[in-house]
Amino acid sequence: MNDDYNATRYRLFTSTHVCKLIISHIRKKYSIKEGLSSTEWLKRLHEERRDRLPKILLQGDRMTKENSFNMVWVFQDELTYDYIPEIEKLAEILKFDPKLLSMLILYNNVPNNINTYGKYYMADSFKPIEEKGVFIKVDHDTTLAEIKDRYKAAKLMALALSVVRRDKKNEKSHIPQKKRSPRSEERLKKKEWRRAVVIQVEKEIEILDSDSETKKEYGGVVMAAIERVSGNLVEDKGSDDEFAKEQQKFQRSIMTVYYSTLREYSLPPLKKFNSILGFIDS
Repeated sequence: MNDDYNATRYRLFTSTHVCKLIISHIRKKYSIKEGLSSTEWLKRLHEERRDRLPKILLQGDRMTKENSFNMVWVFQDELTYDYIPEIEKLAEILKFDPKLLSMLILYNNVPNNINTYGKYYMADSFKPIEEKGVFIKVDHDTTLAEIKDRYKAAKLMALALSVVRRDKKNEKSHIPQKKRSPRSEERLKKKEWRRAVVIQVEKEIEILDSDSETKKEYGGVVMAAIERVSGNLVEDKGSDDEFAKEQQKFQRSIMTVYYSTLREYSLPPLKKFNSILGFIDS
């Protein structure tokens, strides 16, 4: 599956009520406050998880407090998953990158560019690096100061390459592009409509599920949300019978689009929330 599908799937997931319930559950469990900064989280990892760094890094007299904080920064993903094991379990059951989920849970952050490239790569003569990018070499004798210097140099080189690529892209943009056919435009609009339906229904689900007076079975909450969305699409023609007839027609259409889109992007419906919670908490 391509990156566009995966990016759309992840963004749709972040708009679902299931996602928000899971995030709320994990944040409450680990006392993660709203608006947490990456620096605050690193300090917390350093205070409570630096003893979980690879043992070889903790040996010797050179491991000062500053050095251990730098090592926590390097291994922050591994330490985060150790601290909050639910992240990797959630990634397993939903087939998402755990890094994306940790950014969402800790910082409520959904990146603009979503890909699945790793942060580091173990390379040798049998398994060379084939991915495009700028890489730094780190071995057993590399010091922290050398890592920082190499990182700065690599960052500058990556920035220079991005400028070159942008210039080449601008050159290509002057070449007349083939226009989309009316059929492809129609398919694109249909996809956008389907995604919009899911987002709108999920907004209504969140409102209904948080209202104690309308609290009911998950299936009933979803149907009530679909009814609300379909009702908003009907033009008021003055007749209750006509309104009800039009609403029923829209309701069938919205329900079909909503559930088929969840299936297309392998997104969990609301009724799966308890089973997901049971899996990640086990």
